[in-house]
Amino acid sequence: MRLSEDNESALTKLRQNLEREQTEKEEQIQGEMQEAREQAEQQLTQTKNFYEMEKSQLEARIAEERERAARKVQNMQEDIDAKILEACREKDLELEYLQDQL
Repeated sequence: MRLSEDNESALTKLRQNLEREQTEKEEQIQGEMQEAREQAEQQLTQTKNFYEMEKSQLEARIAEERERAARKVQNMQEDIDAKILEACREKDLELEYLQDQL
């Protein structure tokens, strides 16, 4: 009967050790998973911040390009208007000259 009790005691200790090891492993895995989640969240936050910074820079660049394009169009329009005005003056002068010749 002693041998059976020793075997039972040994089995109980073995079972307790295995349960303890399993619990420790589960806790370790949970800790590693939590650490991985935190790292993923940190990387996501960094990526979002980078995206927002890039977005702001691109929006500013687009606004600058639009302003530059609008100024260029306005300058071209002013040049065209000046050329039309000059052409009209020249035409008026030629008409005046021709009328004087008649």
